Amino acid sequence: MKLSEIEPGKEAKIVFVGGKKEMRARLESIGFTAGESVRVERFAPLNGALLVRLGGTGVVMRREIADGVEVELV
Repeated sequence: MKLSEIEPGKEAKIVFVGGKKEMRARLESIGFTAGESVRVERFAPLNGALLVRLGGTGVVMRREIADGVEVELV
């Protein structure tokens, strides 16, 4: 399941971080690695960005980037 498909308020575990090499490296550098817990806080209107919480940090990401992060619900 993609991170962008998780309902706000739900928590999931990261299974795989995909996408282009540069974006994957950037996401991994801020903590998006397999096994980490992530929670979707909210979506911007009109299929906009997502606010996700990784540990104590809030991260805003475009939906296209969130599509590259595979997760499983906890």
